[in-house]
Amino acid sequence: AELLRALASTAAGKVGGACPTVLAVPAGFDDGQTAALLEAAALAGLEVAGTLPEPVAALLACRTAAGGAAAAGAQEAPLLPGLGAGAPVAVVDVGGRQATVSVVAAGDHDPTGPNRRGEAGRLVGAATCLATGGEHLDAALVEDLVRHFRATVADVDFSQDGLALQRLYEAAEIAKIELSRGAASEINLPYLTADASGPKHLVRGLGRPEWERIAGPVLDRALPLCERALNSSNVSKSELQAVILVGGCSRIPRVQAMAKEWFGLDPVIPINSEEITVIGAAMEARRLVLGS
Repeated sequence: AELLRALASTAAGKVGGACPTVLAVPAGFDDGQTAALLEAAALAGLEVAGTLPEPVAALLACRTAAGGAAAAGAQEAPLLPGLGAGAPVAVVDVGGRQATVSVVAAGDHDPTGPNRRGEAGRLVGAATCLATGGEHLDAALVEDLVRHFRATVADVDFSQDGLALQRLYEAAEIAKIELSRGAASEINLPYLTADASGPKHLVRGLGRPEWERIAGPVLDRALPLCERALNSSNVSKSELQAVILVGGCSRIPRVQAMAKEWFGLDPVIPINSEEITVIGAAMEARRLVLGS
């Protein structure tokens, strides 16, 4: 409730006052968890206009210009133009601590046409893995770095060295981001630790093939989600009209490649993939309150 109150206060400051809110609900939430979220919103003093499953919010935003990004001076275009009502779409969300694959039936809401009051969409199936996400990738890289350090520099036990572990995790996250943008990264941690012989440093170059070898077992945990989500929705892979990748890890090339390999479709990746569900929820609030 305190977190929601703080967020509401920040939002009110941006828009000039309190306004009705739509809560984006994780696809894996059950009725009890959703009820708890609504109770927290009430305690925070929010005026809740409705709730919307996160993957439905992502799809809604991708069907409008809000889901994409244009070159400087150009008109933004929807990422999924012409998607018909009822069309099944897979939404793959790989975030910091979990991965979720959902199947959403597109609604009849037409943000650029006459039917602006139509339904946003409907969640028809989902599957979640709590062991795949950005933090798990960081942990896998830290484990590999420690193994490398102990084999090539000094056989040191880092388990009780909180400061060294913090530096390792920070370096792992930076390397993960750099390897999502480029072909290589260098991890350079001087004075990582010390023993009787003096200070010890970690310097290691990491290329994308090596990074993908490290990340592979973590990412592979999410593959069964695709089949489970389709089975729970009674939708076949061939019926899917599109695949949307959201979450911070959607920028990782191997995640993009795995989605394309499994679904057989080029994934749609919003430029603001970490914010796309929030944008969709805001659009739904506008639709419910203003009818547009």
